[in-house]
Amino acid sequence: MTSKTPGLLLGCLAIALIFVQGLPVSAQSSLKDEFAAQASQYEKLLQQKDAPGLAEQWTEDGMLITDDGTICRGRKEIEQYFKDTFSGITDAQPVHVEITAFQQVSPTVAVERGTTARGSNKPDRQYTAVHVKGKDGWNMAWVEEKSIEFSYTIDDLFWMIGTWKSETDGEEGITFKIDRIQNGKFIESTSGEKGGRQIIGYDPTINRLVAWHFDSRGGFGKGVWERRDNSWRQTAEGVLPDGTAFSAIYTVTALDKDSFLMESNSRYIGNIKLPNARTLKFVRVSNK
Repeated sequence: MTSKTPGLLLGCLAIALIFVQGLPVSAQSSLKDEFAAQASQYEKLLQQKDAPGLAEQWTEDGMLITDDGTICRGRKEIEQYFKDTFSGITDAQPVHVEITAFQQVSPTVAVERGTTARGSNKPDRQYTAVHVKGKDGWNMAWVEEKSIEFSYTIDDLFWMIGTWKSETDGEEGITFKIDRIQNGKFIESTSGEKGGRQIIGYDPTINRLVAWHFDSRGGFGKGVWERRDNSWRQTAEGVLPDGTAFSAIYTVTALDKDSFLMESNSRYIGNIKLPNARTLKFVRVSNK
């Protein structure tokens, strides 16, 4: 991908926006741990070339869309796909599955996103999996894989260096500042003593720009940034001070070099979905 549309370090607003709702809901850690165990089992089944075992991880009528566009419908087709794949492999490399985002959208439906890497290489595929809960537990109903074909670094975000403020109607705007830190290897975004702080940098183990954000109330979280056409999107998750899990997706679209729009959707506290936040427009106050 060669687009030069820049991105934003606004995950530091994530916890602040969610705190306004003030909903006391339990975390989703147990289910997330269950899916992590399933991912570990998936790795083992791939290493063992166990096509029937892999197919059993899908629902009976589940679907797999591979990175080359192959569509497999139902366990039989999925099993045959893995058999065909394994037939030409004499020495299978270990495959590592990294879950980068997770949301439970209802008591019986959850969405998982992540990457896969072969051997000690960087991730070469990203995936989205929809899990559904049936009488036998959780299985994958739909999985889509895509090749990772992007090239961007922390330098692509340097256009954001400076001070920014939101434009609002009769309200006090949100102001934050972005600076280079650690010899320009990271970027830090801060929004005052009562606001948030976010640090973003490149993680070579997953070939992604990642973020760590902290709130003055004690909440914290992490996120993964990805470029989507002319926008940047962060899939963020974290923990509120009371231990409640939260997650959200933040999308930033540049209007020009001195202004951008920020949207926040797919917002959850525990397993309760919050309304989308209103779109904010930010304008540059200064280059420092």
